[in-house]
Amino acid sequence: MTLEEKFSSLIKEELPGKVGSELKEVLIKAEKDAKDLKDLQLQYVKLEKKVQDYDRDLSKLQFELKEHDSLDAKLANLEIKEKALEVTILKIQLEEANKRADMVQNFTSGLVRNVEIRKQIYDSNSKQVPITDQYGNIRMEYVNTTKAYGETKKVE
Repeated sequence: MTLEEKFSSLIKEELPGKVGSELKEVLIKAEKDAKDLKDLQLQYVKLEKKVQDYDRDLSKLQFELKEHDSLDAKLANLEIKEKALEVTILKIQLEEANKRADMVQNFTSGLVRNVEIRKQIYDSNSKQVPITDQYGNIRMEYVNTTKAYGETKKVE
């Protein structure tokens, strides 16, 4: 046998066994990889569903955050308006208090402004005076005398 024949016989004898064992290993590995692929696909589907749930929750939270920010802005606006209203109320109260103070001052100064004091003194006397009538009789009559004194003083 020649060298070529030996090699070809060896290849024919050994090659199918080697190819078969390698093919068997490749098939086992392919089955394992297919099973792993199925498991990974199931995990992917589950994880994708979780991601969608998280996205939905994130959208809800973003919407609530926008509403919350809107409410915060409205609350700040209301606080500003409330302070402005309080300032307006206090201004009105101050204005009314000033009006009342002016009214009281005008009233009291009207009482004090009368800087003239008038004094009127009336003096009235009744005296019995003897009077003789036309027939010569003496009789007693009452004579009333009234005196009035008026005085005006300026007070400063």
